[in-house]
Amino acid sequence: MAQAARRNDVERTGSMTKQKILATAQELFANNGYNGTTVKAIASRLDLTDPAIYYHFRSKRHIFDSLLQSSGAGQFVAADNEVPSREDLIDRMMSTFNAYARQPDMLRMLFRQQYRGDPASNQRRRETMATFQATLAPLFTRLYGETGPAILEAVGLVTLGIIWDAILSYGHGFAQVVEQPWFAQRARKLFEIAMPPVPA
Repeated sequence: MAQAARRNDVERTGSMTKQKILATAQELFANNGYNGTTVKAIASRLDLTDPAIYYHFRSKRHIFDSLLQSSGAGQFVAADNEVPSREDLIDRMMSTFNAYARQPDMLRMLFRQQYRGDPASNQRRRETMATFQATLAPLFTRLYGETGPAILEAVGLVTLGIIWDAILSYGHGFAQVVEQPWFAQRARKLFEIAMPPVPA
């Protein structure tokens, strides 16, 4: 019994250490880029040794890929069978945007690597956009009919544009800026432009 409890404590501690490594690496990747971040820098920030990092991850790339796998998970709410109103869809898009905006270091990390042409980061972007399209297409089709997919594609591009523009414009201040009421109003206005009123 005591041995099982000790094993559980070790596993729990290992899991916490792994999460701290990921969180620290994500911050450093966001600030310095993948190439500008070393395993030594991650270890130093956590008061760990390099071998302690390698105990949990095979390489710096393994850390980065683990972060990529966690990005974008659970951001899209599956469609129900109701015909939504335009306002409902705008609210849904604002919720999706806000869910992403609460991950500023992840977004900045992804932006840096996508800009540099990192294949895994760009593949993750494509997968996220495909999930976005597949999840929300039924709602847009119910509201807009055959033009729904094209409108949804425009809305997806607007979402990316708002995020990347904010990252480029505000850098480290991105997280604080997107929480401001004026920024939410601006984002909502852009969604309203991308999502035309439904003809009566």
